[in-house]
Amino acid sequence: HQSSQIANLALKMRILLLLLAPLASAQDLSCVGCIGGTKKCIGDTTIQMLEDDDCVPCLKKSGKWTWPCNVEDLCWCWDSSKPKYKPALTSGLEPALTKPCDIFTEEMFDKIAPNAVHPYTYEGLCDTIEMLNERYDEKIFMMGTLQQQKQEWAAFLGHTTHESAQYTASREALVCARTVEKNAGTFCKPCDNN
Repeated sequence: HQSSQIANLALKMRILLLLLAPLASAQDLSCVGCIGGTKKCIGDTTIQMLEDDDCVPCLKKSGKWTWPCNVEDLCWCWDSSKPKYKPALTSGLEPALTKPCDIFTEEMFDKIAPNAVHPYTYEGLCDTIEMLNERYDEKIFMMGTLQQQKQEWAAFLGHTTHESAQYTASREALVCARTVEKNAGTFCKPCDNN
């Protein structure tokens, strides 16, 4: 009888831990070990409006259950000796040796986007990738095996060619549902209350 009570209690504790694990992960991913020297727990204002001081409770174990500490990645550990770039999420893959633009060549770009317009250029794409890869440990199109790199390129190109009309639309063509021509210009037609 006592062994079944212990087993029942152990099962309840495992269920409780499984339920609480997602809540704890926000603190664990954000500011754990972010004390001393040039490290500071700060807020990501691209997710929500907050001040860096709002993240101070995230350094304490008692703070991880409350806002902003319970919002995953809202607070993050910044090394103030480096530029203020939020770390990229880690893939768990090893950095590759093959550079991204050695895999996706200018010839391939020209086949996919023969009518590309500014700002879409192969040179601009490669320069941007290189700049971002210098900034982060997790590299764009440069993690894992060659096959994984090609898969990342395929996903990126599939999405961006669709969203940009094969790199011919430098801005959204339909920024409003209905337009009106007025004073030699095209403007969004205001919604009426009907």
